[in-house]
Amino acid sequence: MRAPLSRAGENSEVLARSLYEASYIEALAYKWIRSEQAGRDLGEGAIAEWLRRHWKGWCRERWIEHLRGEVFWKEFGRGAFGALERVCGDSHPLLSEVLDRVRHGCENLDIILWATESGLDVSAVIDILVIVDVNRPRLDRSSLMAESAF
Repeated sequence: MRAPLSRAGENSEVLARSLYEASYIEALAYKWIRSEQAGRDLGEGAIAEWLRRHWKGWCRERWIEHLRGEVFWKEFGRGAFGALERVCGDSHPLLSEVLDRVRHGCENLDIILWATESGLDVSAVIDILVIVDVNRPRLDRSSLMAESAF
């Protein structure tokens, strides 16, 4: 489904996607690969393994896509879509470094400590962290397990 969404001031159409649908497809692909490696169907156990191993990081990556205005994920809503570009633009010198750390699982305190130890502008890093709001994309993964009953 196409929903008209503006990306940081542009009038463009962006495909609205569902995290739960996309993650279920990822989990099925993971199940297929793991089952092929094992030589048998691993069933729901492989999906549960994907959830344990990959859900948090996968959601964080989708959250960053949403904040950057690259992909509209319905579960995150319109308000946050493109927020990074609107607020600090891609030219902010610390943005990519902070986002890389978020992608690799760092929490706010980890990133603030890194900025402090590196002698960086901690207040600028905190401003980025407020926008990124790393705790927001912690969605309930039980909805994905319900999907797997199909």
